[in-house]
Amino acid sequence: MHFSLSILLYAYILLVAIFIIFAVIHILHLVYLTVTNHLSYFVTVIFLLGFIVIIGGSYTILSTIDWNQGMTESIPAPNSAQQLFQ
Repeated sequence: MHFSLSILLYAYILLVAIFIIFAVIHILHLVYLTVTNHLSYFVTVIFLLGFIVIIGGSYTILSTIDWNQGMTESIPAPNSAQQLFQ
């Protein structure tokens, strides 16, 4: 069975999009439903900085991968000199 690595990239992009949707909801809750003080703004900024660091780190790691390369699923077959259950 042969498939392209880009399928994994599309799955990752889908998961990041879902995370962004939940992050926007989280930020809206922090901004609109909390008492507006310095701590709530600080928590929001820390959350956004952590998100930027994670996305930037994953971009630097994923940008080095050749996404056109294929993957194969193979099961090693024993040859005549190799017996599996000895």
